[in-house]
Amino acid sequence: MSGTMSALVVFTSLLLVNSSRTILGRRGIAEKESRSLFTEADEASESFGCEEELRALKKEIQDACEEDHRNGAPVSAGGCQAEAEAVVSDGDYEVWSQLLLQCGSEKTHLLLWSGYQDGEREDVLRPLRQQGGCVLQSQEDPDTRLGQLLNAPGVNTLKSCSLPKVKAFWVGASRQFASTWAVRSQDVIVAINYHKQQGLSYKILFDTVFYRGELKAAVQAFRDGLQMRILYTHPDMTDDDMIGATSIMHERARLLSPMLASKFRETTTWRFGHCAKENLAQAVSQTLVLLDPDGPEFFNNLGVMYFEGLGVAQDLHWARWLFERSMARGSTRAPTSLGIMYQQGRGVDRDFRKAIDLYQKGIGRGDDLAPARLAGMYLDGKGLAQDFQKARNLYEMAMERGEFQSANLLGHMYQKGQGVSQSLDKARELYELGIQKGDVFSLSSLATMYVDGIGVHQDLQKAKDLFETAVERGDAGAAGCLGNMYLRGHGVTQDLHKAKELYELGAGRGDILSTESLGHMYRKGLGVHQDFQKAKELYETAKERGSPTAAYELGNMYQFGMGLAQDLHKAKELYELGVARGDVLSLYCLATLYRDGIGVQQNFQKAKDLYETAIEKGSSRAPYELGNMYQHGRGLARDLRKAKELYEEGMARGDILCPESLGHLYRDGLGVQQDYRKAMELYEMGLGRGSFGAALSLACMYQYGLGVPQDSQKARELYEKGSGSSDSSSIASLAPPFCPRTI
Repeated sequence: MSGTMSALVVFTSLLLVNSSRTILGRRGIAEKESRSLFTEADEASESFGCEEELRALKKEIQDACEEDHRNGAPVSAGGCQAEAEAVVSDGDYEVWSQLLLQCGSEKTHLLLWSGYQDGEREDVLRPLRQQGGCVLQSQEDPDTRLGQLLNAPGVNTLKSCSLPKVKAFWVGASRQFASTWAVRSQDVIVAINYHKQQGLSYKILFDTVFYRGELKAAVQAFRDGLQMRILYTHPDMTDDDMIGATSIMHERARLLSPMLASKFRETTTWRFGHCAKENLAQAVSQTLVLLDPDGPEFFNNLGVMYFEGLGVAQDLHWARWLFERSMARGSTRAPTSLGIMYQQGRGVDRDFRKAIDLYQKGIGRGDDLAPARLAGMYLDGKGLAQDFQKARNLYEMAMERGEFQSANLLGHMYQKGQGVSQSLDKARELYELGIQKGDVFSLSSLATMYVDGIGVHQDLQKAKDLFETAVERGDAGAAGCLGNMYLRGHGVTQDLHKAKELYELGAGRGDILSTESLGHMYRKGLGVHQDFQKAKELYETAKERGSPTAAYELGNMYQFGMGLAQDLHKAKELYELGVARGDVLSLYCLATLYRDGIGVQQNFQKAKDLYETAIEKGSSRAPYELGNMYQHGRGLARDLRKAKELYEEGMARGDILCPESLGHLYRDGLGVQQDYRKAMELYEMGLGRGSFGAALSLACMYQYGLGVPQDSQKARELYEKGSGSSDSSSIASLAPPFCPRTI
């Protein structure tokens, strides 16, 4: 943009809403009045304050119109009264008073402002206005007579009126304001404070800028020469973020422009850059990056926006075309973008081999993300043989190229000892490096170490601070983690309301675990009124977002009829979905359905296979259930040695029932040498883990003096603990049926 070029910067308020009403021509005031927003059936319920503001605004516009008419300015054929009524009621106009909208000749910029808190409005507008800016509305010395009307006592932007009452007026005002300026200047500057990690911010951004404000009208009014300058003030906006956002703004403007696409691309210029809010006064003349709408990075970043549905309707077919075009033009990133589509099977048939080839091509072109994506495939062993060493090497390559989310992922490998010697110090160092380089997810990883005291001294305050920083920087998962601290009162005063707010924030940003946790609160009535329907809706949302455990939770609700009509077939389908997504609890529950013939034909072999798979995936309860089948010969040949091994496996994993079952084997000498002392130790372990059955089994030992001196009082105490009763009945009547009375 030349130094002599005046700038058009359009101000867009978040209050602007695209009216769905038909914009009417001047076909008679009677027809307009019959369709006015203010003569509808709900007019009787409108507040007195709103009616007064509407009346005052119409009167002010009519008076201004008549004054302009006396000064020679044109007005509508219907006269100033009809003009004021049409403008306020329908946002419609034929000829607005030009003087109502004009800024002084010294004003050379129109300002667009979007994505800031209300309290920041003037701090953003003031420096730009001092550089010759003009806005439609400001709280300080309005630039136009219309702005004065909007801030007049008793009106103040119709603050007492509901949104449907003001939207038509705002749309009309915005369009006319921009159209007036389109003949005066063709340069646009936009100050934006949105960032994609703020949940729905892109959607709000693009709806605000292009569907609800002055800029839409300006784009449609310009015939050629449109000059755009986009200033991003959010500190976390990367170069790729800015290119992507600017690309989609360019795309929307192209679609809105009356010009042919080829001419639009030839005659419009788009520049963008980062500018701190305190430096906006210098932004008018600063040098910005020129967007090349024919360049490879433009097509790739536009493809990302369509792939993710950021600011546009998601279109995977169009995203693929854009990635392919970008790759053909030499983009370093496009092969990786296309590889992600093939790896995930989104918009194309899933093809791991194709994804690998594309990632390798991206690596060859120097892309920093490609090695990280390929590393993830080696780490998970999906599409190729699992190879931790290759994963590690590729993550290190990505970091050398400047991709520091890899520091977080490599840190996880060191923390878990995956293909490397476990080193919590190394993991911590990598998380700290990621934080230093701006990776938001490393904040939560380090916070989790402080929560659990893993590799560091437990420091819940430090964890809380890190989670809060991550939340502020847009990490959806951090909101859920911080919510967990408030839910449990872990390092903070328990606050279920605060937990709920954080889960809602995380869920609103798309976090699966936050959505599920909010579902748990409604299902259990924790800090909220118990609401199974709400819980179901939240679990379904999490399931649709890809959660495996949400499928399990829903399956449980259908299996046991928790607030829903019992539906065993639906439960089975949900468990199968959870299994397909790798959920261990779903495996366990599906196995139990087949073992017991619940909603399915009983199939012990199927149950055995599912329990074994659950054990391989780390289930702590499946060893108990499968051990039980071997101990009692349920659908399998009885095998006490196998049962013992399974109980020992489950016990090592922390299961509360396995110690008791293993204790029975030692107590009764089943497959092992009878050993009352060993049985006692196992029952005590089970009791320590919370098993009521273990308490009853211990009571039996004391009642009959099995390996311990007979002690009726101790037996009674344990029976009461196990049964949850202080019944005064005889000890014999308290003994459970399985208690061995004669051995």
